[in-house]
Formats: sequence, structure tokens, C-alpha cells
Amino acid sequence: MSEVEVPYDYTDKEIKNYIEERYSTGKIESITKVDDNAWVIKCVTVKDEAEDYTVYINKDGVETSQKIHVSKDDQYMYGGMYQYLKINCVPDGYHVDYKKGAGTYKGIVGVGSDSYRIYLAKNNDKPVMKKFTVKILKTTMMGEDYFNHSEVEYHTFEYDSKDTTGIEDYVIKKFSPNGYVISSGPVAFDVYQIDDLTYGAIACKMPEKQGDIPEITTYKLHYIDSATNKEVYSSTYSNSKLGGKLDSIKASDIINLPVGYVFDGNSFEVSNIQDNGSYLVNVYVKKGEFKTPTTINFYRSDNGKLIQIKSVNTYAQDLDLDKDGIVSTDELESLCPSGYKRSSLSFSDEQIHYTFANDSVYTNCVLGIYLEELSTVVAPSSSKDAASISGVNSNEVLANSLTKEQKKKYDAAVKEGKKIEFKPVVKNEVKESDKKLLLAYADKADAEVVNAFDIEIELVIDDKNEGLISETDGKLTFKVAIPENLKKDGRKFYVLRAHDGKVEKLPVNEDGTFETDKFSSYMLVYEDVKATTPESRPEVKPGTDTETNPAVKPETKLAVKPSTGSTTTTTDTKKNNTVKKDVKKNKKVNTSTKTSSTLFTGLLGVSIIGLGAVEVLRRRNKKFN
Repeated sequence: MSEVEVPYDYTDKEIKNYIEERYSTGKIESITKVDDNAWVIKCVTVKDEAEDYTVYINKDGVETSQKIHVSKDDQYMYGGMYQYLKINCVPDGYHVDYKKGAGTYKGIVGVGSDSYRIYLAKNNDKPVMKKFTVKILKTTMMGEDYFNHSEVEYHTFEYDSKDTTGIEDYVIKKFSPNGYVISSGPVAFDVYQIDDLTYGAIACKMPEKQGDIPEITTYKLHYIDSATNKEVYSSTYSNSKLGGKLDSIKASDIINLPVGYVFDGNSFEVSNIQDNGSYLVNVYVKKGEFKTPTTINFYRSDNGKLIQIKSVNTYAQDLDLDKDGIVSTDELESLCPSGYKRSSLSFSDEQIHYTFANDSVYTNCVLGIYLEELSTVVAPSSSKDAASISGVNSNEVLANSLTKEQKKKYDAAVKEGKKIEFKPVVKNEVKESDKKLLLAYADKADAEVVNAFDIEIELVIDDKNEGLISETDGKLTFKVAIPENLKKDGRKFYVLRAHDGKVEKLPVNEDGTFETDKFSSYMLVYEDVKATTPESRPEVKPGTDTETNPAVKPETKLAVKPSTGSTTTTTDTKKNNTVKKDVKKNKKVNTSTKTSSTLFTGLLGVSIIGLGAVEVLRRRNKKFN
């Protein structure tokens, strides 16, 4: 016998539904009203899990029923019947009404062992459609290392912005990856709201067979003070590895210690005695101060895959500045790599709770933080075959290279969630003063000129230029396109850089890469390395003055008319000497008829490669429904 309270105005139908949803067990054969305040439920015990179900659909005040067959394998792969029903039994134009239904589970309610009732609400008749984004973190395993086995999916969809009541179920229905569980099953993470137009979801991959799930064995740990032989603390330990009961438990595998103690031993024997199904273990400890080793791994997305970009090994107690037993997100802020922010898409709230009820400390903490770039580097469309930044840390280097005024604006933009970009600007001409310096240097080095170009990098906040970055605190790796028809054995390419009135010679690798930390005027040049013989003249070192080095003799040069792109050869030594004296008049950029047009339009651009597709997201607080 059981007493039930229901609202006074409930109809007999509503009373019957309430009773079977809240109090029935087993398989219901009948529910019969005896009098105004008495009902009888007849049930039979079910021996096996059901595969044939009755689903009652309560829609528009009318309840209908249908029979469905869901195999045990399908139930497992969907993570249970609740997710199966959300995906397969909610008609378009409706969503689950979680305000209705009895008991803890509203909206979709179990009715005995082989029946479910689904309460539906109709979608808004006059929706105001807006675009929403859902970020789904797909992981193939649980535990400390899950980020190394994860991918990120982004989906954009339209939904009614006036009534988002059913948006979480819509995401589950439309975007649940096959073989993954989003809202039920072994990992109970719901779709959650990040901001007004963005949602997040965690999807955990199910093993292909139920038999692949390891058997879980539990142990009751009694912590014994070695000096007094008295118990000072107790806890439980679960082992989910295949193989069943362990013979002993290593100290390094135990997850917590009583405050003020350290382990007295490396492993502890497991007794064959059980207490409520848990094997008993005496864990010996002694007085001492224990600091919790803590690893914080930072990850970013690279074409959907999560890759680790930074790892910090420290102690939780050292990070906990206010000594409250929790390393908060604010205390973690200083460890976040420059140019990134913590994403709201994560398994945890990104705090480290290294104490438990102030009685024990955890013996190890590992935290994975998924990052999103605060800004992105934008490449001009004309730069496909030109110089390109190839380092994956370009964003971080540029963010660390801002002036004080730029940094102030940058930090304000981060807090306000504004769009931040680093935009390379490439010009196919250089300042006249820099051109003189570069040509003079190339002439002294006896180098042939391919082309000259200027690189600048702008800080752009919400499409407004906030100034240039002329130098960086770390070198960026560029890759310059070298024309195939100029490549030959024994020829070396260099980049000359003019910055603040000085010219430096930068080596170019065979793949066309070179490093620079200053952005001004550049010139791509090459030298033909000759075999050394007693008769050969000494190599002219960069910066050597030919007038003070009598061993250097003028040689036949190529004089090129850049306006036409045609090539003319001359053997007039006197005219060549004029090049030495008046660089402005005679030393010109080499643009042969085969390469002039492609070099001038194709080489002089900068694109960013190796960074992947980066979405600039707004900073928001995570909201859970």
C-alpha cells in the first residue's frame, strides 16, 4: 500500500498517468480505480530486459500509442532508451515538454519496464529564425587523457530565437554522431548554453560491444597511522581495468590521502574479505606534508583534431594563492598561452579541487584546457604562391609584440569579446631610401636581385586598424616562393632586410623558409657559388667595400630594363664600373621575360599556413540549463 497526493482538479486519466509514472515497478498489466481515492496496480516481475516497447505520445492534449522494437545493441549504442526516444520518436514541429510528467524524469517518463510516455509541446507557430552554432567535443575515451583522443565539430543551424525551449533536443536529434552519447548513458552531460547564439555538447564514443566495458571492482581503503596503528581516514577505490580483483594496490594509484599524512609504503595488500561487495585494504600512512603534483595541458583545434600546445607541471598548493583548496579559473589565467582564451567547451569547469571535504588531498591532478585563439592572422587572397608564415605559434608571438597602447586596446577587446585580427599587408614596392640600401648591399655582395617587397602587420580590432607591428619578440618563419626557372646547382638564395637604416642578410633554406622578427623592406637575391681555385678571386663578404679590397675586380653584369622586362647583356667594363658609383641609375631589379609578371604579382604577398581554420569567438560565461 502507498499513499499518493495529486492536485485536486486532476482527472481520472491524469491520476492514472501520475501513479504509473511515479510508483509502478515491473511490467504493468492493469491500473484499476476502486473508488474516488483508491487505485489498484497489477504488475508482473520482468526477468529480462525488454526489446519491445509501448510508447505513449501525449500531443495537443491527445494521447496515442505505438509499438516499437529496439534491440539491446541499439539501446546500448544510443546510450539508453531516453536518447533513442528523443532522436526517433519526437515528430518535427514539436519538442519534449519537460514541465509535464511525474517524478524526477519529466518530459520522457518510464512507465514500468516496457513502456514510456513522451509529453510534447508544439513549436512556436510564428518563429523568428536565427543562426545558431553548436560546438561538439567528440572524445573516444574518458579519463585524464581524453583531450588527446578528441575532435571538435562545428555545426550552424537555424532555430526560433523567440522560443529556444527545445533547442537542446534538436541538437541531439540532428547532430548526434553515430556511436556517441550526448545526453545520457555512462556520461550524463547535457547540451548546454554558452551564449545567446552558441551551444556546446560533449559526445562520448561508446565501445562497439557491451562486453568491451571492463568489469569494475571496488575496494574499501582504511588508512592506518603506522606510529599509532589507528585508522585516521577511509575511502573507496575503484579499478575498472580488465582482469577483476587486484592482489595489491600501488600507492601511486590511490587518488587521495588524509590531510597531514604521506604514504608509508609503495603498495598495499588487498584482503579477500569483503564489506558490502568491496574488498578491504589497509593503507599505511605517516605524518608529513604532501603537495599535490598537478599537470595542466593546453590544447587547440587543428582541422578538428585537438593538439597539445603547452603543458605545465607544478603543485596545486602553489597555484592556490588564496589557500581555499581550489585552484580557480582566475588563478589559472596566468598559465594560459598568450593569444588564446579558455574555451567554454570542456568537460570540467576548469577549476582544480585538490581537497575533498577538507579531510583529504588528491594525490594527483590533471586538467585539460581547450583553447580558442583570441585573434587570427588574415592572409590576402593574392598570396597563394608567395611568402607565407609557416609557424604554428605566429599568433602568440604577435600578441606578445604589441606596444603598450596596442596591448591596452587588445586587452580591452578581449574582455569585450571583440574580433581581433593580425593582418599582413604586402606592397610590391619599397621606400626609395630602403631600395638604395638594399641595392647597394646586393651590389657589394655581387648578388643578383630577384625582387623587392615590403611586409607590414596590422593589428585590427572590429575591422579598425590599431597600428602596425614593426618588430616581434620572437622570430616568425616565412616561406618565400622561389621561381623554378631560377633554381640551379650551386646557387644560393638569400633575403636582404632593410630595417631602421640597417641591412641584414638572412639565409634562405632549400624549401624557401627564412626567419625574421622585423617587418620593413625585403629583397630576394641569389649568388652563384663558384669552385675555389688558386686563380679565383676571394669571395666578397657582405659589407666589404670594393674600393678598399684590390682583390675584388669588377665583372660583367646583367643590366635589365624593368619597364619592358627584356634582358640585355653588356660586356662594357666601364659601364659596369658606373654601377658601382651610381646605384640609383644602373642597378635594377632582375625581371627576365619569363619571370617578370609572375614575380611581380605573385611573389609579393603574405599568407598564413599551418594555422588551420580559426574561428574568432566571443568571450562568454558558460551557462548550464
